[in-house]
Amino acid sequence: MLYTFHFKVFFVMCNLGAIIVNCEMFCVSTVDLRTSLLEIIVYIFDSKLDTLAHAKHFDKFWYHFLKCMKEFLLNCSNEAILIRCMEWLKDLILLVKSNEVMEQSSQVSGEDVWTESWAILAEVAPLLQHESTS
Repeated sequence: MLYTFHFKVFFVMCNLGAIIVNCEMFCVSTVDLRTSLLEIIVYIFDSKLDTLAHAKHFDKFWYHFLKCMKEFLLNCSNEAILIRCMEWLKDLILLVKSNEVMEQSSQVSGEDVWTESWAILAEVAPLLQHESTS
């Protein structure tokens, strides 16, 4: 039950981010809103990682999260937000790496979660894999 609540809150936040990026009528005033929304998403993920990491389908959750981030990055034209979002994404990847979340998730799912993660991010962050492994 707790997992479901956290997943739903997190997905709502991600989907709101995608809606705001695509909404033309807010294009000037949403810079702060988008930044705040991203901060909330990252904060929720960071603060609930222990709970999320033990979820049976963390890999599916993680892939959906990365796809939301990818869509956001592809549709956002504000360079300051893009830079900040890439920094947060790198921090989150380092966080899951240092906590060995992907290894645990790979054992549960039977697939290499890192490989799929890098495939999702290849278009928007081709150097991120190298940066996070060096």
